[in-house]
Amino acid sequence: MQTSDIYHTQGIRSFKLKSTHYGDGKCVLNIVAKEHRCPLCASGKVSVYPEREREIQGQSCGAKRVYFKVWVHRIYCHKCRRQSYEQLNFLPYSKARVTRSLAQTLIELRRHMPLSAISKQYHVDYDTLKALEINYLEKKYSRICLKDVRVIGVDEIHVGHEWVDGKRRQKYLTIVRDLNSGKVLFVGDGKGCDALLPFNRKMRQFRGNIKAVCMDMSNAYAKWAREQFPQAEVVYDHFHVIKLVNDAIDDIRRSVQNDLDKDNAKYLKGKRYLPLRNQEDLNDAEKTELAELLVVSEKLHAAWRIKELLRGIYELADDPDEARGMLTAWADICLSLASPELEKLGRTVQRHLDGICAYWSCGRISNAAMEGFNNKVRHMIAQAYGFHDYEYMKLKIYELPSMVLRKQLLRSCA
Repeated sequence: MQTSDIYHTQGIRSFKLKSTHYGDGKCVLNIVAKEHRCPLCASGKVSVYPEREREIQGQSCGAKRVYFKVWVHRIYCHKCRRQSYEQLNFLPYSKARVTRSLAQTLIELRRHMPLSAISKQYHVDYDTLKALEINYLEKKYSRICLKDVRVIGVDEIHVGHEWVDGKRRQKYLTIVRDLNSGKVLFVGDGKGCDALLPFNRKMRQFRGNIKAVCMDMSNAYAKWAREQFPQAEVVYDHFHVIKLVNDAIDDIRRSVQNDLDKDNAKYLKGKRYLPLRNQEDLNDAEKTELAELLVVSEKLHAAWRIKELLRGIYELADDPDEARGMLTAWADICLSLASPELEKLGRTVQRHLDGICAYWSCGRISNAAMEGFNNKVRHMIAQAYGFHDYEYMKLKIYELPSMVLRKQLLRSCA
């Protein structure tokens, strides 16, 4: 191998080949810099002092693994009168143990292979691979373009547990996404307004561009959205509104089951999800079973009818004014029924009526994409058997939309 070969095959310039050694399936190339310049002022008037020898892994050549041995020098500049250390320009970062060319190959493979498989194939240490990926992701997501963002979704996700002051506590992350493009804008530690403080600083000059903020029925996130984006609409996701009704039905079913005699209670047991499913999704046998189930309790039947009425409002209302009138009447029905669960539900809808009706004024936007993305995050965590490094996990969450899009393109081309 000659000096020109290490340039064309490994992307190493400004160095020349001194000697080559073979053995143990390795090809070790000793290289030296053609010239030395001050890393601070680029002056050539320097004195160099060998400091230490480093071994850097490069792209393999055939069956041989290629390694470069190079001396790192301490440089004193006579022009700026400062001392510094030589920077090897063929490394992805200063302390890397692989060349930039090999690092690019490993990062490309990381999209298709786990770190353990790449480590075994290329004989690269696992921690080195992880450091390369972290360095790549930090550079990629150090700046995220926010000027074109118009509609954002906010949600929290439980990602495991952590030890704080000797106590085991649940670990949450708050994720903000652009609902139009799907990219992740921010991943914060914890939940609530405090988790979003770094995002507030990022959005300071672009906050006037935000037209709508979609979320669950969290008072904390609603307060944050109104303070940070006063001109934007706060939209409560319709999935979470329906979920409130489903939770009320579940509470009513349990209370009814506790009050019934043993035979009827046994009939209710094991049928938790039947009254929660959409009526049009049931087959004939399930419809018959549901009808028999609702006969057992008038209270449960009323709650099920309330749920179907709410679903009908979302299907039939054409504008926010019509939706407001229908939802107001629906809440009054809930309050008129002798059920603490439904009365609480009616009061909750009355308090959040503006945000619920914003669903129609903002083009029926939904936070369903956020819920689906949270499922992908949970799947990613399960595949990794959990993450001990939460900063690394946050970087992987930023990368997740790109990975999902890449897989979709590969399926479409197959």
